[in-house]
Amino acid sequence: MLIDDQVGRPRRMKLIIKWAPILWVPFMLILLIGLQGCDLNDPFKGTPFGRNPPREAGQLQLVEAYPEGGLTDVPITSSFRLKFNRSVDQASVKGGIALQPSIALVIEQGADSTEWIVKPVNQLSPDRVYTLQITTSIKDTAGNNLPRPVDLRFRTAYQSQARFGRPIWTADGNYIFFSASFDGGDSWHLWRTPRWGGWKQRVADRVVPLSEVAISPDGRRVAFARLDNNGKSAEVWLCSSDGFNLRQMVDSEELSGPLNIKCAWAPGNDRLALEMWYGTGGTGQDDVTALGVMALDGALLRRIGGANQTYRLLGWSRDGRDVVGLRSPGTADASNLIRYEFINWDLSTGSAAAIEVDATVVNFSGAAQSRDYSSVTFWNWRPVRTPQGNIERVASELWVYRLGSNSVSRLAPTALGNRQGGFSPNGDEVVFNSNRSGEWLIWKVERGGGNLRQVTKGTGSDILPGWSPLNSEIAFISTRGGEEALWVAGADGANPRRVAGRE
Repeated sequence: MLIDDQVGRPRRMKLIIKWAPILWVPFMLILLIGLQGCDLNDPFKGTPFGRNPPREAGQLQLVEAYPEGGLTDVPITSSFRLKFNRSVDQASVKGGIALQPSIALVIEQGADSTEWIVKPVNQLSPDRVYTLQITTSIKDTAGNNLPRPVDLRFRTAYQSQARFGRPIWTADGNYIFFSASFDGGDSWHLWRTPRWGGWKQRVADRVVPLSEVAISPDGRRVAFARLDNNGKSAEVWLCSSDGFNLRQMVDSEELSGPLNIKCAWAPGNDRLALEMWYGTGGTGQDDVTALGVMALDGALLRRIGGANQTYRLLGWSRDGRDVVGLRSPGTADASNLIRYEFINWDLSTGSAAAIEVDATVVNFSGAAQSRDYSSVTFWNWRPVRTPQGNIERVASELWVYRLGSNSVSRLAPTALGNRQGGFSPNGDEVVFNSNRSGEWLIWKVERGGGNLRQVTKGTGSDILPGWSPLNSEIAFISTRGGEEALWVAGADGANPRRVAGRE
C-alpha cells in the first residue's frame, strides 16, 4: 500500500478525494441526459434514461367524459357520461365509480359496452365542488384493469334569484349601466348606478336577458336591445347617459324579428353596427345571425347574412367606413367545429371580402373592441358531449386581433377556459374571465400575451369584467356575497366593494 509520508494516510484515498469533483461531472451529465423528458408523475418513472416502455396494445383508457375535470356551471340535474376505448365489464363499472361528496349512483350502459351513463339518485347541490372517481377496479372484457385512477373534479351551477348582464361604464367613469333580473329571470330591466353604490336607477323594462349596453364614443348616448310589447322579438332603443330620454330606434319587424341584438357604435357617433341573433341552429349548425348598419334615425343602411351563411360582429374599422366580422358556412364538421373566416364589409359597396390571417377561428362565442378601434379580443368554445348526446358549449380560449394585420394571437392559454374579454382604456391590456384556478375569477394579461396576473380572489365566482375608462377600477358580477351582485375593485383587485344587488 502506498503511504503519504506527511499525513500518514493512504495515498490512494487522497487521490480519490482530489479527483472526486472532476469525476462527478461526467457522471452527472450522463444522469441528466438520461432523465431528460422523464415525467416524474408517470407510473413508469425510474425507467433508465427516462424512456417509458411501450404501453400494452389495447390498454383500457377513458377517452371521453362529461363533465370534464375542471368544468364549472354544471347543471344540478346532470347525469355523467364515460366513454372507454374498448368494451368494459359491467360488474366492474358498477363497483368502480363513486361520487364525492357521497351520493348513490345508478349506472347504465349507453350506446354499447364502451359507453356508460352515471345518474345521481338525488339532485346535486348548487354551487358545490364534486369529484367523480373512476377507479382501477374497472376492467375490460378481457380482464385488463384501468391502469390508473381518474378524478373528474367539477363545480355545479349557481342558482340565484338575482341575475346580471355585463356591466358597462359611462365615459366619465362615474356610473355603470347593467341589465338585471331579481325574480329568477322572469323579468329583466336596465339599471344605472354610481360607481360608489348607494342607489340604482331603473332605466327601462323588458330588456333582453343578459344583454349589455353600448355607449357612444362621445359618451352622450346609450344603445341597448329591448323586447317588443309581446316580449318575443328584440328592438333597438336609445337613452341619454343619465338614463333618461328613451326612444325607440327601430322595431323588430324592420329587422325580421331577431331574438337578441348586439350594438356597436361607429367612431363618428352617427351609426350603429348590429349583430342580430335569430336563434340556435339545429344539430351541427351554427347560430342564425346577420349583420346590419343603422343610422340614428332608424334607417337600416346595410344588411348582410342569410340562411346559408352566418355573420358575426367583431367591430368597426378606425375610419368608420367598414365593419370587420366573421363568416361561416353555418355548419359544423365531423368534430363539431364551426370554422370562420375574417371579413371586411365595405359599407360603400355592400360587399364582404375575406381577410387572410394566420389562424383559423372555430366556434366563435363573443368579442369586444378596444376604445381606439385598433384591436378586437374574442373568445370561443369547445364542444363537450353530454349523456343525452347533445353538444354543450364550454368556454375555451381567448384571442386578440389587430385590425389591418394578418396576425391572430392566443392569450393566456389554459387547458380549462377563458372568456368575456375586454380592453383596458389604453388598449394595452385585456381583462377576462378564467377558471384556470378552479373558480371563475377575473384575470388580466398584456395584449401581447405577457404578464398574466390574477385580479380577484376569494370564494364564489367573479364574472363579466368591465374596465373603467379612468383605468383605476374594474366592475364585475360576483357571487361572493351569497348571490349575484355588482361589485367594483381596483384594477389590481384591491378593495373590492359591493355596489348593487337585489335590494
